[in-house]
Amino acid sequence: SMPEDVQSMIRFMAWLQLCDQIVTNANPLVGSSLSLAIADKYFNDVLGPLLAQPQEDAVVAISNYIALCFVQVTASSLQQALVRFCFDTDPDRLGALINRCDDMSDDVSLAALRLFSGALRTRSEYTCEVLVLRHLQAHEDLVPAPDPANATILADKILATVPAELRTADPTTYRMYITASHQEMHEWLRATRRWTKHATSRPPPEVPLPWTGAPTLPVPAAEVHRHTCASPLLAVLLRRLRRAFDQPRAINLILTSLLAMIFEIPNTALHVSLASDQPDSLVSSLILTGQDVVTKASRIGNVADKLRAARVELNDPPKTATPLNKFLRAVIVLEEFTKELGAIALVWANPTLMLDI
Repeated sequence: SMPEDVQSMIRFMAWLQLCDQIVTNANPLVGSSLSLAIADKYFNDVLGPLLAQPQEDAVVAISNYIALCFVQVTASSLQQALVRFCFDTDPDRLGALINRCDDMSDDVSLAALRLFSGALRTRSEYTCEVLVLRHLQAHEDLVPAPDPANATILADKILATVPAELRTADPTTYRMYITASHQEMHEWLRATRRWTKHATSRPPPEVPLPWTGAPTLPVPAAEVHRHTCASPLLAVLLRRLRRAFDQPRAINLILTSLLAMIFEIPNTALHVSLASDQPDSLVSSLILTGQDVVTKASRIGNVADKLRAARVELNDPPKTATPLNKFLRAVIVLEEFTKELGAIALVWANPTLMLDI
């Protein structure tokens, strides 16, 4: 028979799915009232105390529960209620969730990263606003960043963070990332049709995708270059990125996936801030991590051969969790991450791009 906690989770997810269907099919006013009632009686009264528990097992379990909630919930008002409960009613709760992304326990960190990943995968404006976009800051004294339309230079800069002699993937796999980025862009553009405050310039619903216009933000062109992003979540993610070589592969995979999702958010000011030369930007952090790759690789004999062997054995658990194994696997994750980011940069600047790679 199944353990009691598994049975409880199954019952809970079935109940949540029923609530989601009721809210989806109800009159909007009724659905909104139901969502508020669910948030008050379940999210606040039940999940709230569970999130505050200090025990590691409890923290991991409730974080995984909430990550599943974000996957399960599709009704907009119920989704917003869940986002509001997690991230926008109690600054201490949000701070605790973000700090758990960098916890001493890998299990706690992994669960917290999954929670934020589930939230961002909803592609809701409210989620992006709370976790990232409200932290964009304009600075008149900043030197304008390079033209974001020159995406090829940016993509090459990102790809170069892992030197050619340390790359082990088939070069043709870059085309897969281009294709995937096209698909992600279309999903984001479909999602942002429902956005209001951060709406992008996008085609009317009757225009079929792919769309040939470039996403823009209602910020004057002369000002869009002068933004930085002070998101606490982003700061923690970038701090973990700099420690990629000391972390399990599972954490590096979801960490880089989260950063890529943030880079995909269709907001020009955000794109420019993440790609800028500011020390706390995504690209600057990636370059520093790449410099660490070169330094550490120079101290390892036959490092290229070892990286190729590590890629072949990637789906197998390492025989021993040595620093060398962690480093080799982290370099492979980083190589794939640079291709993903490079593809995102190219596709968002050139939505009809088709590369013959």
